[in-house]
Amino acid sequence: MKKELLQYYAGIIDSEGYFQLRYYHNSSNRINGLQFKLEMCDENIITFLANHYNVKVNTSDRGLNRQVIYSFILGPNTNLFKFCQDFIPYLNEKRRQAQLILDYNSLERGLKVSMSKHYANIFAIEKQHPSTEDINFSYPYLAGIMDGDGFFGIKQSGQNNMVLYCGLEQCYRHLAEYLYNTFNTGSLTVRPGRKENHREMYSWTAQGLEEVNKIIQQFSPYVLSKLEKVTQCETLYNLKKALNDFYIHHHKVYKKPMKRK
Repeated sequence: MKKELLQYYAGIIDSEGYFQLRYYHNSSNRINGLQFKLEMCDENIITFLANHYNVKVNTSDRGLNRQVIYSFILGPNTNLFKFCQDFIPYLNEKRRQAQLILDYNSLERGLKVSMSKHYANIFAIEKQHPSTEDINFSYPYLAGIMDGDGFFGIKQSGQNNMVLYCGLEQCYRHLAEYLYNTFNTGSLTVRPGRKENHREMYSWTAQGLEEVNKIIQQFSPYVLSKLEKVTQCETLYNLKKALNDFYIHHHKVYKKPMKRK
């Protein structure tokens, strides 16, 4: 897989993926659950990764007027460890979780039993407080994040005006802050967890024709799941820019004269 694809799918994994290293016991036997799960409404993204790592795609029909969910699971008996090795250099929020799975797997058989609860506790802490070391936010990665947790759209502003908007909501504070500071536009808000064990949610939203178009130009070469929405935004932008070059007088359309410098 090429580097840009790895970066893009790392964004998908950080936004929609789920690593698990769980300690629990059944009677007198200690069991460790090691797995990765990814589920989305986008069949193409799920199918590509599932085929690449030789696992089957699962589907879940959620009923009338709801999209089908596609998913796959990687475990120790499939390609979980190869998957972690491939994506660790490009992950951010879940990089340490993937590394803990590899670290645990590298222990000798006897140590796995005695260290299982210790690793599970560290893993649980890491999920609540992700590491911020060596953050690497490339545009393919950010496009993957936007395909997972982001949104692009067009909405009415006033009686006869349409504007572009985009944004995302995530638990990973550093990502929302990075987008806000990089594009120097929009607003950044924090929503407290709804329950005691819920994490805070960080939202970044931007609005405006020129502002959002600049953002879209950075993501449009890489987005897959939200390509249709991005294309609609680009079409509206180009149309409004073209219309700005003309004016109507006495029911006739005229091209505006060039402004003198």
